[in-house]
Amino acid sequence: MNNNFQLSVERLDQLPATDIVLDPAVRERYIQVRDTIWGDGEASYARESVHFNTILREAEGGKLQRATHFSIFLAFLDIAINGLSLEPGPRALCYLVGRNRNEGTKDHPKWVGECKVLISGYGELVSRARAGQIKYADNPVLVYESDEFSFSEVGGQKRVDYVCHLPHTGKIIASFIKIVRNDNSIDYAVLYEEDWQRLKDYSNKQNRGRGANELYSSGREGGIDPGFLRAKCIKHAFASYPKVRVGRATIMATDEAEQPISDDIYGIAQTNTGSPGNHDNPQDSFAAPVDTSAGLVIDPAAESSATADDGVF
Repeated sequence: MNNNFQLSVERLDQLPATDIVLDPAVRERYIQVRDTIWGDGEASYARESVHFNTILREAEGGKLQRATHFSIFLAFLDIAINGLSLEPGPRALCYLVGRNRNEGTKDHPKWVGECKVLISGYGELVSRARAGQIKYADNPVLVYESDEFSFSEVGGQKRVDYVCHLPHTGKIIASFIKIVRNDNSIDYAVLYEEDWQRLKDYSNKQNRGRGANELYSSGREGGIDPGFLRAKCIKHAFASYPKVRVGRATIMATDEAEQPISDDIYGIAQTNTGSPGNHDNPQDSFAAPVDTSAGLVIDPAAESSATADDGVF
């Protein structure tokens, strides 16, 4: 790295949040990492720096901009490491989200906002195909009360029998996805109504009883949102698959983060102020702290009803 553009936590802290990705040292590091792993550094930087700053600016109330500048830097570098894009859309591969981490104690909390990259279910499909775990996966199928559906396993072989009856009537009762492995064997993952009801209850619990994610009940007849369920089905499908290695500021939608990538790849100097080491193993809080100026929420501008998520479940 050019010594004229040496990175440090102090240097990042002196920059406005939206200037971090434009800093020459950050640009140089991003391109270097992306070229090393994927080979498209310049083009990726030109595209993703725009997406990244657009999300930072449009986040409700500027909340993502109040994240620690070090976490913003890590999130941007993880876009290069993960090889995905922040381009918005109904099948976006990843998002920027906020997480609150308690640097204090349970009795005397000190909340710090951090910026993270959340890989969506669709981004996870791309990552797992690149990792050689699968050849491809079909789009998740939604099963309505009027359809014919059965799922079975005989001799270790999973089987789905499905007949769609149009027009759809009744509520959604299940969702399934077909996955083709590299050896051409077929795998199926099925999500039933009882499964997402359990996740709904857990979402409410994680929100301290203030209600589950509204997408669990915003669909037909008060059922789950169709796009939301498709994303859940993708996540559920890979719960038992090997973990995928991601950057240290990245959250896989299935909550299967691998061992964090070494600090060396980020090329940032260790200092006594805001030491990068202090950001390992964050204590995530799914409820906003009382002092909201210290916390973040998921960026609503980046998400659509087709892929919106409550973070973990």
